[in-house]
Amino acid sequence: MAMFWVSASLQTTSMPETRTYMNSAGMEMVRIEAGRFVMGDEAGEWDERPTRKVTISKPFYLGVTEVTNAQYELFDPGHRALRGKLGFSKQDDEAVVFVSWNDAMAFCAWLSEKEGRTYCLPTEAQWEYACRAGTSTPYSTGSGLPSPFHKNVKNSWF
Repeated sequence: MAMFWVSASLQTTSMPETRTYMNSAGMEMVRIEAGRFVMGDEAGEWDERPTRKVTISKPFYLGVTEVTNAQYELFDPGHRALRGKLGFSKQDDEAVVFVSWNDAMAFCAWLSEKEGRTYCLPTEAQWEYACRAGTSTPYSTGSGLPSPFHKNVKNSWF
């Protein structure tokens, strides 16, 4: 099961200069400014070490939410048959799931062609930079996640 976000590159001339924009698939995109941050976490998992200084050299846009069922099904209407599989993602506005990396890449290519802008999956560095939201702690909320983020931890099937 996978959920995904898309990012839009500022390398194309048709990219807006506004803080946010809505594309033709109804995806709200927010501008993430260029900057520097320390990527990783010395106290984290093995793949988070060692920390390293990373520069995001160009601004980019990132979807405000995951790609939804309704947005993805503009590209692949047949995906509707997977809604509710294993009890996940039934509604139009829920994150699309059961999409492979290849499917996500095909969606980005389709959206790029449709919009005349370059859409792609965010890089790991872009993703972590955006998620940290200018903080240096493991989470943008501090050293841990608030209790509302600890839903069904004991009942997870994965």
